[in-house]
Amino acid sequence: MIRGFRIRPSSHVGLAVHHERLVLVRLRQTKKQIIIEKVASTALPAGTIADGKVNHLSKLADAIKKLVAANDSEGLSATLALPASQVINKRIRVAACLNNAERAVEIATHLKDYLPDINEQVYFDFIPGKKSDDEVELQFIAARAEQVEQYVHLAEAAGLKIGVMEVDINAVVRGVQQLVDRDCSRTIMILDRDVTTAQLVLLKQGKPVANYPIILGADEVVIQQVKTGLQIFSATESSVFVEKLVLTGYQSSVDVFTQTLQSVLQITVEKPRLPQQIGVHSALNEMNVESVMPEIMTAFGLALRGFF
Repeated sequence: MIRGFRIRPSSHVGLAVHHERLVLVRLRQTKKQIIIEKVASTALPAGTIADGKVNHLSKLADAIKKLVAANDSEGLSATLALPASQVINKRIRVAACLNNAERAVEIATHLKDYLPDINEQVYFDFIPGKKSDDEVELQFIAARAEQVEQYVHLAEAAGLKIGVMEVDINAVVRGVQQLVDRDCSRTIMILDRDVTTAQLVLLKQGKPVANYPIILGADEVVIQQVKTGLQIFSATESSVFVEKLVLTGYQSSVDVFTQTLQSVLQITVEKPRLPQQIGVHSALNEMNVESVMPEIMTAFGLALRGFF
């Protein structure tokens, strides 16, 4: 007798490595929806990652392995992101006449000029920004090859199949687009705030066109910097009317912070919410998942990479 069998639906994992924790999100795509199947996080032992370096490799490896196993995700394809502090992010300019392949060659040729203090192999990527007749501004993103390969090795040793290594803010942008601006028609800002770092990102027609680093401190200090960032965006970007500010990452006293920001900036400030095209597995509590969307946005955006 031939037994029937069921093919497991295709799922994709996003694994975000933060300084103090790991976050895993697993998604599955159906004909009508993307389903959130798993949401999990685990705290890293103190000092595992500090000052942009992994100090306790075995502890990190053990934490990743336990998180993947506990969420039945061994053998699945995955996208991984480095902690923000381990990524070099700067703006450079190249000739406007170059295509993307030629831009990559230009950057590789002049890598020492962009990274004068680094004498080791790096992986890099770039995102085109403002363009003039003569030049185009690129958001240049780089990471040490040794660090990238280290994280990939740990994730694969835990049973994941790493297809893409991505920068965390790109994942955040993808997640926000899916939840807030699917048609890429709005001009919005993202305040992505972690325990050690924060940044303000301007999205115009679905593309990040400017970013502004935020120095963490008391909420009132952060709010003043956000106000300054908005003023800079308005002064440097043509035809900018920011419709809303979306909060992602770690947010302390989020309701009070949201209300104060909204009052100071005089624009809508909100946390990401789950739209109809995103479903939640029956084993999960939808309200609980929605409440943690800001904190899991990086991992969510990484998991989306499997379908977009």
